[in-house]
Amino acid sequence: MKKILFAFLAIAMLASCNNDDDSKSTRKLMTTAIVDGDPIVFQYDDNKNLKAMSSYGEVIYTFDYDNNNNLIAVSDEDDTDTPFITIQYQNGQIASITNSGAVIPVTYNQQTNKYVFGGVNIEAGLIGNDLGTVDEIGGDNILTLEYVSDHKGPFYNTPTKNPFLYALLVDLYYFTSTRPIAKATDMGETYTAESTYDDEGYVIKSVFGSEEDGGTIIYQYSEL
Repeated sequence: MKKILFAFLAIAMLASCNNDDDSKSTRKLMTTAIVDGDPIVFQYDDNKNLKAMSSYGEVIYTFDYDNNNNLIAVSDEDDTDTPFITIQYQNGQIASITNSGAVIPVTYNQQTNKYVFGGVNIEAGLIGNDLGTVDEIGGDNILTLEYVSDHKGPFYNTPTKNPFLYALLVDLYYFTSTRPIAKATDMGETYTAESTYDDEGYVIKSVFGSEEDGGTIIYQYSEL
């Protein structure tokens, strides 16, 4: 776990609410994730989309959106004024992604609920609005994520459409899922999570462990 989390630190949708309990609960946004003692701060725009992430006062990523809460650009700490990733849409659907000048066409298969990324031989499957799998087409699995379906993840209340893009494009799957992660298999190494929740079902602590590694994330929230 540390190799994933510390690598991130180094380089660094509104979910459907259809049951009675959700209508009575407080709507919250995660504002800080403490990773093995190191805080990552999350800031939001006026629409409650993730705007910036920082660690110890240094910006890691910034994000931009269109008027429909679609993520359209990601910039990193090296140059927050010039996006290194942009996302293009057509008729409300992801049409292509430009990464450092290279255009990657994107197609969606509704039957399999998977996005195919042309030219890079990658397909991504969804679980609800969250990233479920990343695979080489016809080849190896890169990432598999499983979720706790009856609890609320750190991004349960964000209005952003296609929030799986945070996980897919910049590996933020431990912080940006609408449901808590139960298990993550990353390049063949599997981490299981033991999580703690508050009275309203929001994940507030996850302890991840594998046969060789482990780590803890504490999630802190503010009310909307």
